[in-house]
Amino acid sequence: MKWQRIAFAVVGLAAAVTVLVQYDINVERRGGYWPAAVSFFGYFTIWTNILVACVCLWLARMGAWRDVHVSLASATTMFILFVGGVYHALLAADHNPRGLAAVTNLFLHYLIPAGMLTLWLVFVPKGRLGWGAALAWIVFPAVYLCFALVRGEVIGRYPYFFINVADYGYRQVLINAAGFTALLLVLGLGFVVVDRLLARGSRTVA
Repeated sequence: MKWQRIAFAVVGLAAAVTVLVQYDINVERRGGYWPAAVSFFGYFTIWTNILVACVCLWLARMGAWRDVHVSLASATTMFILFVGGVYHALLAADHNPRGLAAVTNLFLHYLIPAGMLTLWLVFVPKGRLGWGAALAWIVFPAVYLCFALVRGEVIGRYPYFFINVADYGYRQVLINAAGFTALLLVLGLGFVVVDRLLARGSRTVA
């Protein structure tokens, strides 16, 4: 339990510090706290890394694992892996941060996802996820999508090209969103499958 608490605290603090440093970088770039906040909080990467920080620091202080803890840790792991995967596949080629921004980018999109996956594999109890969990987990990205679209209508800027209504229109953006939703559902179901396989394997060994 001691090492579990330390591990979750380390990943949680790493995510929190990285987000704060990245915000400070944005303040310098945008010339003020408010312009930086408008840009900064438009990204699913930031939402998810904040979620990682909050969940990990909460789990570092908890006692026994309950089903809600398992589901929340699993969902958070899936979201941050999704962030890293989408960034690497669709965005990294056109994104070339330098200096301190390159370090925060490495943490936000690669090291934090790797750390969260390690926590899930090593410490999160297995065999307690139901099939409905994958559907419930869609709520978080759905809320983000609604926020991003409303934000885009208000300020005229969208954080990602694949949800840019100004360029593609709502029809194509909703098609893109449906594709990402399907991907998240598949990832969620994949987590449940792996969870059950690992639980079965641990029972066999025992």
